[in-house]
Amino acid sequence: MDIKMNKNKKITQETIAQHLNYSRNTVSKVFNGNGGVKERTRQRILSKAAELGYKHPLLEDEPNDELLGVSEKNDTIHLEIAFVCHANSFGNSFWMPIIQNMERHLSQNHCTMRFVIVEPENEQSLILPSTLTIKPLDGIVIAGLFQDEYYKKVASLNIPLVSFDISRDLSGNNKICDVVMVENTAASYQLTQHLISQGHTKIAFVGNRDSCQSFYERWDGYHRAMNENSLTRNNELLLNFKSSNKHFDTAGFYQQLLEIDELPTAFVCANDNIAKYAYQLQAPPYNLYKKMTVCGFDNTPELTSYISNHSTARIFADELGQALGEQILWRIKNPNHQFRCLRLCVSVILK
Repeated sequence: MDIKMNKNKKITQETIAQHLNYSRNTVSKVFNGNGGVKERTRQRILSKAAELGYKHPLLEDEPNDELLGVSEKNDTIHLEIAFVCHANSFGNSFWMPIIQNMERHLSQNHCTMRFVIVEPENEQSLILPSTLTIKPLDGIVIAGLFQDEYYKKVASLNIPLVSFDISRDLSGNNKICDVVMVENTAASYQLTQHLISQGHTKIAFVGNRDSCQSFYERWDGYHRAMNENSLTRNNELLLNFKSSNKHFDTAGFYQQLLEIDELPTAFVCANDNIAKYAYQLQAPPYNLYKKMTVCGFDNTPELTSYISNHSTARIFADELGQALGEQILWRIKNPNHQFRCLRLCVSVILK
């Protein structure tokens, strides 16, 4: 917020709050000596108060620029942002462009991005990596599918937090942080309508609908299209993973299909990775289909190189990475605003 000052106007705590886009209550806590304010926030308030000429005993000493991360040359504040994810995010063609573009945007805004890997056993035990708790952080971006309690554990650090996607139970009015997502429902609806227009009636949705908000919304788009075409009761089919982990189990998927009286003629998959494994059903040792019709989501290189004629939805990784960077910087500047959900459009590719 850029506020022009009237030199004759008295500087108050409200003035300081407006300049920093903090609440007056936060500023008041600092000058009244109350707790509940992070040291970095406290130092920013004191620095801005001194700059504006606010008179208070706390300002008799010069502010500590080192705590603020202020460069002596250009007064630039350098921020430390943690990117929290699973190990399989690295080297993954879906995640890497997002990570690279987010890091580029943060770097352009004088931020350092710290990578924090969560091991599966630590997630199950709700153990936070020491890099989140020992060194001071200005913000956290979390990406990947985590259990509800782990999201809550990270949020309990009271550090500005942005999540790419979120679990179903923490969406809507149950949010504990800002969430960045893509437009899922409309795209999945369009993909399903495309299959129906090709003459398919027995269409299955493949993916754990309740594993995250994105998968649920993609199922919802599929469900709406089926319902509008009166195909719900006898033709709609939801196929979940049978494996206990979050990865697709082709053998388990195969067994589910063997238990069905009438095989689906087409599949709407929750993402391209699932679609890739679903395609294996037409190859040995399964040989369940001579030719499969499968829709994916994400437009990842692994699937497009594996089979080129599938319909999918393209996610713009460069814009998504930038959006995550922009949102965490906004949240750092606006810690007391209501949580927000930012959505980016996708491009549906029909074949």
